[in-house]
Amino acid sequence: MRVLRHFLFITFLVCAIWKKGFAQVGHSQIAPNQDSTVTLTPLILTGQVGVSYGYNPLAGQGALFAHFGGPGLTWKYGDWSLSLNVSPSLRLQFGDVVRPTMGFGPTLGYNRWLLAAPIYFDAINGKTAYIPTIGVGYRF
Repeated sequence: MRVLRHFLFITFLVCAIWKKGFAQVGHSQIAPNQDSTVTLTPLILTGQVGVSYGYNPLAGQGALFAHFGGPGLTWKYGDWSLSLNVSPSLRLQFGDVVRPTMGFGPTLGYNRWLLAAPIYFDAINGKTAYIPTIGVGYRF
């Protein structure tokens, strides 16, 4: 848990510095004959919702995660986008209570549809594991 907290803190810090550094970059610095089609949008908060599934080795069963849009780095290329997001989520472990959790991972988007692969951290009885998941989502 401690490693995950440090990782998330460093990620937010890098994103904040990145945004400050790119805040002054504008299209006026690009020569008129160059075409800039790839854009970087750091720390964008998008309205998105999704669901993903992964196998929890500590519980010995699958888990369903409902995740919601979070801050992240987003690269856009036409209708496509690729982002690294921090996703506040709800874990729906089968036969267990619903618990809030936080995930981190890549999201590939086409128009408003998303393919997400967040990774979640779990700790049961002093054992820890990371749960890789894959799922779909929709951006508002």
